[in-house]
Amino acid sequence: MQCLHHHYSNTTAIQLVIASLNIPHKNSAVSDYVTLSMGIASLIPIQEQSPEIIAQADQALHMAKQQDCNQVIATSIALSRI
Repeated sequence: MQCLHHHYSNTTAIQLVIASLNIPHKNSAVSDYVTLSMGIASLIPIQEQSPEIIAQADQALHMAKQQDCNQVIATSIALSRI
């Protein structure tokens, strides 16, 4: 879980940098400036689990986008061995 906390801290730091740049986002209905939503999933993988971890990170990203702009959603997953 420490690894997941580390990644979460890094992503929130990246969000702060993006926000500080105040990059205009003229066509957005959500924000006048570019924001960053991210999904994080972490595990010690075996090669066969790669599609599953990518799917989990993608699901976390979609959850972040649904909650609001500029969000980070992290998930720790236990995958069964194949």
